[in-house]
Amino acid sequence: MPKKYESSKRRLRAIEGTQGAFNVRLLFPDGSTRAAVVAKEHRLRLLIDAFDRIRAFPPPGPELSQEIIPEPVTSSDNLLRLMEPASSVEGDRLIQTVFGICKTISQHRHQKGETNE
Repeated sequence: MPKKYESSKRRLRAIEGTQGAFNVRLLFPDGSTRAAVVAKEHRLRLLIDAFDRIRAFPPPGPELSQEIIPEPVTSSDNLLRLMEPASSVEGDRLIQTVFGICKTISQHRHQKGETNE
């Protein structure tokens, strides 16, 4: 006998649980929160996209060896940009690593005088 669900939200959560999706909770300085759902198969892509984006902000070094690398457009841009202004994030170690990369990108943007769109 199939289970009866009280709402479509419960049904969606049940499907996500079987698919391996997980929640990421972002906490912002003003006290607000935002949640995102990341599919299990998208976790590695999120990390790789964060690495690709931070390459556009190399650490300071000799001016002659500084190659200007344009910031790439990735499939994870929306979540990565959403993480930048957050003060903390609740998630597993991989998400914590991605969050650290996003904070570093945000600091480099601030030093360059750029703003988060």
